[in-house]
Amino acid sequence: MSSRTGRVALLAVVVEALVSCGCSGLESGVVISEFLASNTKGLRDVDGETSDWIELHNRGNVAVNLQGWRLTDNPLEPARWRFPAVSIAAGGHLLVFASGKNFTSVSEQLHSTFKLKATKDHLALLRPSGSVAHEFAPYPDQKSDVSFGLTRTGEHAYLRHATPGAPNSEALP
Repeated sequence: MSSRTGRVALLAVVVEALVSCGCSGLESGVVISEFLASNTKGLRDVDGETSDWIELHNRGNVAVNLQGWRLTDNPLEPARWRFPAVSIAAGGHLLVFASGKNFTSVSEQLHSTFKLKATKDHLALLRPSGSVAHEFAPYPDQKSDVSFGLTRTGEHAYLRHATPGAPNSEALP
């Protein structure tokens, strides 16, 4: 094998390993796009409860396998909840209920081990390496049935309409 062929083969192995572990930067477009920390009359989970929820959005051009990624509401406990082997499509959204129920079956709704606080708190998405992909640190006190997240221009704001699983609405005036 020529040295060029060997280098190309090695590069292919390294890129494949980085992509599979979530370390390549290709997935850097995954963000917490919206969350609702005081859900009293909105979206209901599989048990019929109005659990709080967190929406992720993949702004990238390739699907991202989130296995090993984590969500936390406590910077001192970065591994509060780990994603199972679930992918988020390019441009897609993924919903996780913040119910404390810990459901990780990819064939059902995902539920974290923690609930969100309606008072000023922390919410972060971490890559398998432990680096922060996106966070709201801290997020402000929340309003009942009003979601908080990224506006179309990327600013953190209360949103006019909760849009779980869809593009975010504009900010509240």
